[in-house]
Amino acid sequence: QLLRDGATLVTSVDDILEELRYARPNEPELDFGKSEGTVAASSLSEVEQAVMNCFQGGEIASPDTLSESLSKSAAEISSVLMGLELKRMIVKRADGCFEAK
Repeated sequence: QLLRDGATLVTSVDDILEELRYARPNEPELDFGKSEGTVAASSLSEVEQAVMNCFQGGEIASPDTLSESLSKSAAEISSVLMGLELKRMIVKRADGCFEAK
């Protein structure tokens, strides 16, 4: 009876996903994991550029080390590090240190 009324036969998860895709055709598909682009160095602030310079040559640095070497507060360095992470220019390691991507 349901099939005669227009219901869709579902045999797998793919069938459901396909139906949902047709139900919302105007929504763009987001791809968070495959972004290859990074921010150009010229668009970085002076502090961001100074932090990035600390990572040249494959260096690894902790927030405390960066704070001391750049004479900046821990709060400012933390903010800059988070921004650079979001721009995909650096990555945080398991030990809490950072390195350039």
